[in-house]
Amino acid sequence: MCSEFKMIPDEDLECVLEIVRARRAVVELPARPARNRSAYPKSVAPVVVPLEGDFVLREMIWGYERPWLKAPIFNTRADTAMSQEGRNMWRDSLEHRRCIIPTLGFFEPHKTERTVSERTGRTIKQKFLFTSPLGPLLFIAGIYEDGHFSMMTTAPNACVEQIHNRMPVVLHQDELDLWSGSSYERVFDRDGFALEPTRVV
Repeated sequence: MCSEFKMIPDEDLECVLEIVRARRAVVELPARPARNRSAYPKSVAPVVVPLEGDFVLREMIWGYERPWLKAPIFNTRADTAMSQEGRNMWRDSLEHRRCIIPTLGFFEPHKTERTVSERTGRTIKQKFLFTSPLGPLLFIAGIYEDGHFSMMTTAPNACVEQIHNRMPVVLHQDELDLWSGSSYERVFDRDGFALEPTRVV
């Protein structure tokens, strides 16, 4: 599951929103000092929400909360959400409250590869950062309710499957309207979506 992604710097959020609104490809964002600010479950992060034919930015908390669960649910499997089993938990959000998570990349732990943490000295799973070869921005499909959002996940494509057994539902720029519209389920197959994995040291 994906439990970390790189957040867009605050100064660039309006620029990203204009990119989404114009449906134009982005080659680069304004140069900023390195921040490497990541979002984790329970973090407050910006998401893009469709609203009356436009897109707006909203700050939301990453993860759905349920009184019977100790930890938030921050990933939503597309196959489960579309199934009878997931109807009560996810279907209302999936049908009526879809959002877009702008990011500079997302992280996944390797299925088998291990490394030693410099901070603790313990053996941990090797982490990889996935970015787009087409530019700095990635968009991830999400759903939301009551100020909380969850990231949609799906079966991994060839770029991800050697490292992890799931992947976020990443979106091409020209798929943002598709995800916002009635045929949203068409984005769940991510075969052919190019991503570049980088080992995090």
